[in-house]
Amino acid sequence: MHLQMASSLKSPQSSCNTQSNMASPSANKSKQSDIPTSRILQKRLQIPRPGHAVVAGVMTRGSAVQTSKLFEDKADLYASSRPMYPKELFDFISSLVASKGEAWDCAAGNGQASIGLAKIFSKVESTDISKEQISNSFPIENVNYSVQPGESTKFKDNQFDLVNVAQALHWFDYSKFWNEVKRVLKPKGVFIAYSYVWPNVNDDIDRVLEEKIKAIIEPYWASNNKLVWDGYKAIDFPFPLMDVPKVDIKNNWNLDQFLNYIHTWSGTRRCMDNIGTDFFESAKDEMLRSWGDPKQKKMVKNQLIIIAGSAWS
Repeated sequence: MHLQMASSLKSPQSSCNTQSNMASPSANKSKQSDIPTSRILQKRLQIPRPGHAVVAGVMTRGSAVQTSKLFEDKADLYASSRPMYPKELFDFISSLVASKGEAWDCAAGNGQASIGLAKIFSKVESTDISKEQISNSFPIENVNYSVQPGESTKFKDNQFDLVNVAQALHWFDYSKFWNEVKRVLKPKGVFIAYSYVWPNVNDDIDRVLEEKIKAIIEPYWASNNKLVWDGYKAIDFPFPLMDVPKVDIKNNWNLDQFLNYIHTWSGTRRCMDNIGTDFFESAKDEMLRSWGDPKQKKMVKNQLIIIAGSAWS
């Protein structure tokens, strides 16, 4: 996960107030459906406005947090417990690019997306600002990992056929990031970004998650996360958006696997650091009553938000 504050969003004049301006599908020419967001989170979290960004950190509970620490903590748990991306996503990515030489997996974390990209491209450069994430990366023969910020890299001009951002587009300083992407992409190169939103299991489990965990950790999320919950509709993209397929991440998880995933959320970890783990243990107990046998695996779905484009201005 790349870790710098998003600071180049639409201004209010560009239809970005938090009540009604989440740009409609017709405005961004995307076929994406509405994003299921938490009602509680919608009420309080606000998208950071230009001039209100924290370059070296994010704002949670009114204070700046060193963002390079958000994903270094529990990096090993992150590597083992985050959802893996489906084959349908990489089939779509493969269809976008005529040349399959090199791809840049920017803000790669420990390389979940790099695994799929490595099956498409001859070489993948995977970068992240977190040393801990890179140290827990998946070893792949044609993937080179390095610690670099997404806004300023050592890559050559026109090096890549694809720039890929998985679960991280909401962390960049766009005033610098888009220029870097344009510099390293080939003239006909493609940019793609995708993020998953809230997991769904069934009505009972979803209710416990909403009331007993999401409601408690709500103040501990960085305001950047609101961008992905709203489907990145508040971001000004420097290219026309392509039509994208509807893709869900599907995982068959037992209860411990599901809770480990929730534990990787930065909001969960920061909340635990502040108030302890009692709320999480209480939620686990209630969730167990709905889950049944904790070893039983259930289908966990996360909707993917996908943004893609290639015609740069």
